[in-house]
Amino acid sequence: MRTLDVSKIPKPNFDFERFKVWRNQNTKFFIEIGCGVGRHPIQWAKNNPECQILAIERTSDKFEKFERRLTSHRTKFPTQYQNIWAAHAEAAVLLPHLKLSPLVDGIFYFYPNPEAKAKNRQLAESPLLPFLFEILKPGGRLLVASNVASYIDGLARVAIAIGFKPSVATQISSVGSPRTHFEKKYLERGDACFEIEMIKPQ
Repeated sequence: MRTLDVSKIPKPNFDFERFKVWRNQNTKFFIEIGCGVGRHPIQWAKNNPECQILAIERTSDKFEKFERRLTSHRTKFPTQYQNIWAAHAEAAVLLPHLKLSPLVDGIFYFYPNPEAKAKNRQLAESPLLPFLFEILKPGGRLLVASNVASYIDGLARVAIAIGFKPSVATQISSVGSPRTHFEKKYLERGDACFEIEMIKPQ
């Protein structure tokens, strides 16, 4: 399967120099793709202060809400949330230019649109998936959640072909502390939600 070719991808509008200064090479590093309004990465950053997370959202309205939420948290707690970098970008455009291979400990991809029609929007059909395999460290994990069981099953089949070792998909049963607004909505209305962890072999 083809992967992303940085030579064919225009460099996005992104502060690469400041990101390089922020990124601590001695710290575990995680990425969230499609983080929406930031519910999960902000909570995760609080619970994992010893790690860093790059949270990426491509849509302008959601990213603006994410930025406002993050700014509010940093204002209330100035010594916290410095371990999160918010990026308004398309993951498949930004990530190849960051030259992370293989430096990533884990990747989160929660509730992608299962009916996306645009080319390369479906992760199982996109060159982004083998690229994510490349940038993960051996033992690194890609965690995907969806309320569509067939999406998880299809992704697992492709991931195995790439080299991932997927876990058995599990159903998310608790509504107590949902990670995203979508997860909260789906669980509250009684939808079945599933997650699968795909590991890059050591």
